[in-house]
Parts: sequence; structure tokens; C-alpha cells
Amino acid sequence: LSDYGINFDDDCIRWYSTKDMEEKLSRKSLLRMYRRTKDCTAMILYNDEVAGFYMDFLKERGLRVPEDISLVSFDDAEQNAELKILSAIHPKYNLGRITARNLLRMMEDPDWQKKNYAHQFPVSFNNGNSVRDIR
Repeated sequence: LSDYGINFDDDCIRWYSTKDMEEKLSRKSLLRMYRRTKDCTAMILYNDEVAGFYMDFLKERGLRVPEDISLVSFDDAEQNAELKILSAIHPKYNLGRITARNLLRMMEDPDWQKKNYAHQFPVSFNNGNSVRDIR
């Protein structure tokens, strides 16, 4: 967001790691997140699992996705629901293939630390329906 000059409130960003995910998805933590973001019209969540937990939490409070709030996430996990989270597609297979290829190249390259083996995947989205059109 900063790269594109979009202002955002740091209080609306929740940081956590997978080791404390259970605590962050507790009722108490979800309620705290809701209180900080209740004026938001859209949220980007860590992954589809977290988005699903939060969507259920919102539903318990009588809020509807996408009518009341739009949700977007990352990874495009398998979802068997009428409402599918709009999600950036994780390049699962290609990520593994390119990583393995680059690791093999790096192992044979004595100057690997001086080279850039990074790869940027193009972003694509699934056909989720969790975002309200506000145009």
C-alpha cells in the first residue's frame, strides 16, 4: 500500500505467525480484531483458512459477506461453499519447481551469494464472490 501512496491505519493490521495462530483465532482475539476494523468495508486476510474463520465470526454477528464487508485472502485453498473467498492463487506446483531448480543451480554456483535467484510470480485471482462491487 505504501508503494502506491495509499494511506492505512496501523491499528487495522494484525501480525502473527503460524505458531500463535490458535490464539489469534480465538473468540477474544477475533472480537478484538472486529472492534478495531468494524468501520472497514473490506479486509485482506492472511489466507483462506483465516478468512473462513473470520467470515463465520461475522456471520454470528449478523454481518454478511460481501454485502456488509468484502473479504480477500491469499492461497486459493479448496472451498466447498456457496460463498467463495476471492483469493490470490498460490503458485503451488510452479513455486516448488522453480525453487528446486534454483537450489540446484545455487549448489553448483560458487558465487551464488552475489547473484539474484529471486523469482516473481504474476498475481492472478480465483473466481471468488466475496467482494461487493461499489462502483
